[in-house]
Amino acid sequence: MALIPNITAPNAAPAALEGFAAFLQSKVEEGGEFKPGESIQFAWMWLQVEGDDAGLYVAAPTFGKMPMEFAADCSVALNLVLQQGFVTSSFGLPMEMCHAAQSAIVIKDLQSSERWFMNRTDGEENHASGWYIGAEDSQLDPNDPANLELRSLWELFCLRPEMGEFFLLPPGLIVALEDTPKVLKDGEPLAPLEDSYFAQKFPDSFAN
Repeated sequence: MALIPNITAPNAAPAALEGFAAFLQSKVEEGGEFKPGESIQFAWMWLQVEGDDAGLYVAAPTFGKMPMEFAADCSVALNLVLQQGFVTSSFGLPMEMCHAAQSAIVIKDLQSSERWFMNRTDGEENHASGWYIGAEDSQLDPNDPANLELRSLWELFCLRPEMGEFFLLPPGLIVALEDTPKVLKDGEPLAPLEDSYFAQKFPDSFAN
């Protein structure tokens, strides 16, 4: 039986830790073998197998570091995966997969703008996530391809961590990244299910 790497996640929600442990166990049962330097995709997140004198362990990317730098504590990474599922289920929606290494189309003056929004126009395909990241106060014409560029979802998450929870929403939705984020459909705030994760975290986000 192949060895399962040790998981260090002292601040992870129990459900997040249990879900990841079950994922690793399933890989072993399928005949997989973990080796140092190997990457692991777990939902949106990429992790890495590393080793020391005590054996193999899973390392997670350090948030805010671009390019990715890995450390042993996986708490934040595992919690984010759980939260992404909570956000989609808050609206009764299925998750539309993408991952941190894929790219989004971004308006070039994004970082000099303040009123950011996320628009999921398509599902993932190859290196494309299907996301467009724009700004209502941009000074550039988004219809001109010269004003657009590609950035990885990880880089965007490092710039605006509050984006992270929304990356698995399906196409057809816009997230306005205001002080309180709003999920919009057809230009109108989408109301979450009563007592859902999103409704409890952002109770004013869908009020008119």
